[in-house]
Amino acid sequence: MDDPGRVVMPRLSRHEYRNVIRDLSGGIVLKAGEYLPNEGGAGEGFSNVGEAQGMGTAQFEKYLEAAKGVLKHLRVSPHDGLVWSAVPREPVEETKQAIKEATDDIIAWHVMQQQKWGAEHREALMAKFGSTHAPYLEAAKRGPEAVTVALAPAALEKWTRILNNTEANAPFAEWAKAWRAIPADISAEKLHADCLAIATGKRGGSIEVNKEDFAPPYEISFHEAREEVLEAATQHGHWPFRIDIGDARELFLIVTDAGDGGRGEYAMWQKGRILFKDGSAKPWR
Repeated sequence: MDDPGRVVMPRLSRHEYRNVIRDLSGGIVLKAGEYLPNEGGAGEGFSNVGEAQGMGTAQFEKYLEAAKGVLKHLRVSPHDGLVWSAVPREPVEETKQAIKEATDDIIAWHVMQQQKWGAEHREALMAKFGSTHAPYLEAAKRGPEAVTVALAPAALEKWTRILNNTEANAPFAEWAKAWRAIPADISAEKLHADCLAIATGKRGGSIEVNKEDFAPPYEISFHEAREEVLEAATQHGHWPFRIDIGDARELFLIVTDAGDGGRGEYAMWQKGRILFKDGSAKPWR
């Protein structure tokens, strides 16, 4: 057999580069290397023959630019490592800004996991009990053994504190009043019915409350009309809202579409202050 001699390793052509990145990213990045130069064909007409491929300085820089464009689609996940994103993000040069972006990525990942767990948890409670809140009301009255589903300990602790709060303007004040009116010696079956009545706003024996569409304590949401907030801010200079965060050391305010598919949500936050129950106040930082 004739010796073909030294075989020059080919580099990826523009189309090969695009296809490789497409496969590596799971079909997320589809236009990688679109600005790489066209290849000239070898004697046989193929553009991927190493011996016929050149790599000058200008072409090398084009491949570096293509790689930088691909890296804009990579994110760092605390759980999954490197994750591809369809939305590119410009790289930063300063260390301080890079640390901030990495921190934002970690926070966003944790928020996403919390929302995912919260959605699955609520769906499970709704499917089994017909309410996402009633099982917590039952467990707060009789203990976690009162229900046959796993509850979040932090959420149960917060529910218990809220329901035992006798202040008239406290969160869930109407629910708490009706919940405290449930006798201690009530049967398990009646307790379930009364807690369900409180959470769904239906009549349950002597209990009659209005349905309050609050999110669970571990994910408190505010659905306010933009015009109402702007009017209050314009006329009164502020728009206060009350929130019980218990012993939490951190508070994250996140603007989303609230799952209703809406767009254009935004928040205005000017000279924010946090007022504590003891009358003291601190500026929002």
